[in-house]
Amino acid sequence: MIDILSLDRAGILALLPADVDRLLTAEEFFHIAFQLDAYWSFDYNAADEGRTGEHARLKSELHSDGFFVSRILLKSENMLRIMAEQMAMKMVQAGFRLPTHVAGIPDGATDLGKVVCEILGAELIRLQKIDGKIVLVDEVPSGAIIAFPEDFCTRGTGFIETVLAVRASPLCAPDVIIYPANTVLLNRGGLKEVCVLGLGNFPVVAVVEKRINDWAPEACPLCKMGSKPVKPKVDDATWERFIHSQE
Repeated sequence: MIDILSLDRAGILALLPADVDRLLTAEEFFHIAFQLDAYWSFDYNAADEGRTGEHARLKSELHSDGFFVSRILLKSENMLRIMAEQMAMKMVQAGFRLPTHVAGIPDGATDLGKVVCEILGAELIRLQKIDGKIVLVDEVPSGAIIAFPEDFCTRGTGFIETVLAVRASPLCAPDVIIYPANTVLLNRGGLKEVCVLGLGNFPVVAVVEKRINDWAPEACPLCKMGSKPVKPKVDDATWERFIHSQE
């Protein structure tokens, strides 16, 4: 069995899906993400030495000491396939009836959804984000069970928006069943379930669970240390500077 924790970036990019025939541990997942520069975590030890650098300002405007970029993690074809297989394994393990149709939540999980769909032998349904809103592109037929793979979950807002948008679309048959779980690569918010108004509670089924801290700006301890809040995903140059800001 390959020791994933011993692999450097080149070794990880050389991994084949057949090399990972079991669920990854959280430690292995984050080792992979760190090696690929897809995950950043605030270095409290460096801050104690005066290198406070920058920390993440989220889309919600909350401040955080961790940030995950799925686009970077899933950039290589082998890693996209490995992570899709991880998600498919978790869905099988969850014990629910498997979906007949799959639609990855855009934009972060569009490609992930395609590969999960292929692995499960389901039919692909396309979603698009238009003017910031989720829009159903394809017809979802009567009797379908549709799942919405997602890259990460903090408060479940993306999943809620997607489910409600699909159910409200004239392209969705009224008897379509929503797969009864919010399936994600990373559950960073600590949620056990997501409540969708009128449809009930959906347990979060995650490849990895890791509670990542976030705070309102006025309560952010990192700001009080002297660290600067920034939106790290503005562009590649910003991300590169951001992840090295405490060195």
